[in-house]
Amino acid sequence: SPDVAEWRARVNAPLGLKEALKLIREEKGNLFLYGHPGAGKSTLAAMAFQEKERDMGHRAKWTSQYDIEAAARWGNLKDGFPSELSIFFRCPLLVIDGLLSNPYGNTVAHILNKRYDNGRLATWVTSEFAIEELAPKYDGGVLRRMYRDATVIRLGEVTE
Repeated sequence: SPDVAEWRARVNAPLGLKEALKLIREEKGNLFLYGHPGAGKSTLAAMAFQEKERDMGHRAKWTSQYDIEAAARWGNLKDGFPSELSIFFRCPLLVIDGLLSNPYGNTVAHILNKRYDNGRLATWVTSEFAIEELAPKYDGGVLRRMYRDATVIRLGEVTE
């Protein structure tokens, strides 16, 4: 697919932890951070997130795909969507830690689409999967849209 060639050409990496943290701290838009388990994705994102959260007056939000799935299954539905997750539509920065290759329904895609529609709000995603592994499983090209505006960082050793 032509997308795969474009995605691979845009990857900054593999980067060392210091270089990656510097890029993450400077990021004002979308970020896609991936690498093998234990590479430091969540740790680096959390370090930069704490600084951003302080600067934004605690309006930045951190979640995981597991938390999104739990709210989708057990949350209070309003207009067919869990009301607990609607806060993610407009917060100035959302981090989704640990995006999986098996999406739960369309919940994550819906959140990402709403953020895009609400002014392309900054979204950071960490995953052990490369975008070419994730994108075909998410509806409507939502990851492709987010990724086109993202800083992409691959951590650790990744074999091609």
